[in-house]
Amino acid sequence: MNTLLAYIQELYAFSRRKLLVNLALMVFLGLIEGGGVFLLIPLLGLAGLLILERLEARIPWL
Repeated sequence: MNTLLAYIQELYAFSRRKLLVNLALMVFLGLIEGGGVFLLIPLLGLAGLLILERLEARIPWL
């Protein structure tokens, strides 16, 4: 863990702006990917790979 922190500190000292932009974009892309997974469940139901009638009682947004 100390090695990882030392690496991040060295990278931050080398290029602060690039590191912060990369971290912000990673968080943003993670949110977009989470939304894609959220929307994948109804798509599986439309394709017939997932039976939605059983899930509708437990998951109200379906």
